[in-house]
Amino acid sequence: MIHLLNPNPALDFDFRLSEPASGKIGAVESFSVSPGGKAMNVACFLRELRVPATLWAPFGEKEATQALYFHLTRPKKLRVEWVRDESPVRANVVLRDSKESAKFNHAGFPINPQEWNRRLRTSLRKGDWMVLTGRLPEKNTGLYAEWIKRWNARGVRTLLDASGLGLKKALAQKPWFLKVNLDEFNGVWPTACPTLDKVAAQIPKLRAQGIRHGAITHGAEGALAWEDGLVLGLRNPSPLKRRLVVGAGDGFLAGYLAASQNKLAFAERCRWASAAARVVAQKGIEGFTRQAFQKAIDQVRLLEIHA
Repeated sequence: MIHLLNPNPALDFDFRLSEPASGKIGAVESFSVSPGGKAMNVACFLRELRVPATLWAPFGEKEATQALYFHLTRPKKLRVEWVRDESPVRANVVLRDSKESAKFNHAGFPINPQEWNRRLRTSLRKGDWMVLTGRLPEKNTGLYAEWIKRWNARGVRTLLDASGLGLKKALAQKPWFLKVNLDEFNGVWPTACPTLDKVAAQIPKLRAQGIRHGAITHGAEGALAWEDGLVLGLRNPSPLKRRLVVGAGDGFLAGYLAASQNKLAFAERCRWASAAARVVAQKGIEGFTRQAFQKAIDQVRLLEIHA
């Protein structure tokens, strides 16, 4: 079973704005609010790909943001394990106008890991997959590292997609699979890597530190993935035109998980991952479909790299 842990979820607010026609006050042309977080996105993509997975998320009866998150999640028809944690749900904001778009993420509120640990202890089994995604609040930056250390020892495959200090601490515990974007990688890696070609030279060092399996993505440029001694460059056939691409990395992770559950070889796992990311980049999170994904698979180009 795939367990997608979302201890620090988000409410995503998307606003389309227009400049003031006169005076000082502009207009909000439209807005939406949806349940967010990397794990939520991955869960929705896996549902579309017909791969069983369980999303874990906090829920508290007294917190208004928790109640809204719970209410917005139910229509998605996901399998969800709700963990009692009264921490408020953070808010992310996307602002759009006729010329540009920008996204702003909140760091989140402190997590109470006690109930999480109790529930995980009674639910996870040897051979399960624990997927740890998203940023951690400042007071909980060691949480992913703690979970990876504990569950690696119990035969659970741990997958990591995080950033900042939480990512740096977690890497020291050697997750089974690492998926980060280039900016997140540069935030914790001592050698600056402005391009994926520069990252390729760092793969031997990653393997030497116990990170033997992973991928680093970089938007329209594609991705770099490795499993032990095999390193593959993943390239898209044509440039993307979307100004703000949100969730493509989550699509990559979902595609890789889906292919892994289908017991495909490494190259095909990479092909599925890149195809899923491409669909999200082109059509957005809500536009991801199984049909579009299947069409995109044959368009992915793989390049073996000697690193």
